[in-house]
Amino acid sequence: MELRRLYGACAVTAAVLLAAVSCIDEDLSKCPPEEREMTVRYSIVIEEGQDSAFVQELTSVHMGFWDNSGTLVHEKTFAQSELPEDLTFTVTLPADRYSHIVTANCQTDADGGHNHFGTTPGDVEFTRPETAPDTIKAMRVPPYSGTLTMDTEDSLRGEYTVEIHPVVGKMEITVAHREYLTDIRCMVGGTLGGYYCWDDRYEENSRLRTDATEMRSASGDSVTQFNFYTFPTTDGGEGASYAPATKAVRGDWELYIFSYCTITGKTIRHKFMIDEPLYPGQVYRNRFEIDADDVSDVGVEVDTDWKPGNDMDVDM
Repeated sequence: MELRRLYGACAVTAAVLLAAVSCIDEDLSKCPPEEREMTVRYSIVIEEGQDSAFVQELTSVHMGFWDNSGTLVHEKTFAQSELPEDLTFTVTLPADRYSHIVTANCQTDADGGHNHFGTTPGDVEFTRPETAPDTIKAMRVPPYSGTLTMDTEDSLRGEYTVEIHPVVGKMEITVAHREYLTDIRCMVGGTLGGYYCWDDRYEENSRLRTDATEMRSASGDSVTQFNFYTFPTTDGGEGASYAPATKAVRGDWELYIFSYCTITGKTIRHKFMIDEPLYPGQVYRNRFEIDADDVSDVGVEVDTDWKPGNDMDVDM
């Protein structure tokens, strides 16, 4: 028995020595990479004059690190109760060159869970699950995203600051209506779709509709409000997460207001064409009045006998 123990101890010692010797190769190819402790701080980008109604609070953080070979080596999520007040985290990883992506306030399923990141940074996309073909729900909180390249292999730098910016805009829609119009609902069309975090670009889907009905609240007997977050109608140009100095050419979108008329027993659809772009981080705020006897004005269409299943926009 003692001989077996001695043999085992010798085997372990030999393995350690062998590992040590193997790390004396001239190119150090067999040596494990040195681990580095990094301090990563997330900073929310606040644009000058940004509307205070746009929420700048984080409810979750989802971080991922891809090494130089493009392999996801570290991924972790933090709930709001786990977030440090200064949004500073300590991460220990082997020395390498990393592509880092962080998303915050993700709403990916009914339980508030997070989808796992893709196998490469370019695969990471913030999306919303469809509730019907080409229809998604509006968001209650705005998602944020940030990226950074970290070279810990040839640098002793241990602190990194990652700027995170909103990837959606906010809408505050007030609808004034007659007392005989009930069940007021709201949808928007003409926005961009999913957001690719690493490439800082949006998907385009001309048929996408965002349903904001769950975000409604009564503000009186004949006033209904909708406060929600949605993908922007324009990204503001390459690398811009805010409204540029010049107005974007692309940015027209549609606002759909639905109501049930208790007099006729029919559903009415009002379609408003909006030519004011909604940028990431911005708030669009407006008041609309609807009536069953409206006469269509420029930029407004009224369907007094709309039925579920009808095309949202037959022109598209």
